Amino acid sequence: MSAISLAVTGSLLLRLFDPRTLVAAGLVLSALGTMVMAYLPLEVDAWGLIWPGLISGAGIGLFFVPLTAVAFGNMAGNRLDEAAGLYALMRGIGSSIGIAVVSWLFVRQGQIHWQTLIEHVSTFNLWALPHPSASGPDMEGIASVAVLAREISRQMGDGQLLVFHQ
Repeated sequence: MSAISLAVTGSLLLRLFDPRTLVAAGLVLSALGTMVMAYLPLEVDAWGLIWPGLISGAGIGLFFVPLTAVAFGNMAGNRLDEAAGLYALMRGIGSSIGIAVVSWLFVRQGQIHWQTLIEHVSTFNLWALPHPSASGPDMEGIASVAVLAREISRQMGDGQLLVFHQ
């Protein structure tokens, strides 16, 4: 979808659309697609993954073409090669920093969610006792640790935390 959006955006720029409008529309579409992905359930089907990806892809195409056009719009012809190198360098550095920050936040939030779920699981919590025993092992056995770890990992991926107390 990004490739189609990139081609369409080029023709939109040629028809004198304001690049700021296209950048704003691209950011909104990318944000919408990403927000939909943030709330996907565990049992998501293929189309549940495809359509938010298409929306985000369209947004990315609407964002990068006008941004590049604005960056090189008033550049002198003899400086375009230097500007292109600097633009690619800054885009690469920005992407690397963005990926590092998002990865850090993802791991950090995973640890927070894991702690939130696991702190309620003990033999002293009467609300937690029926769940592991219903799925097989009792709370006292070593095998129950693996069952609980799998269930907590599953719950973390769902976005809906299962809390064992009221």
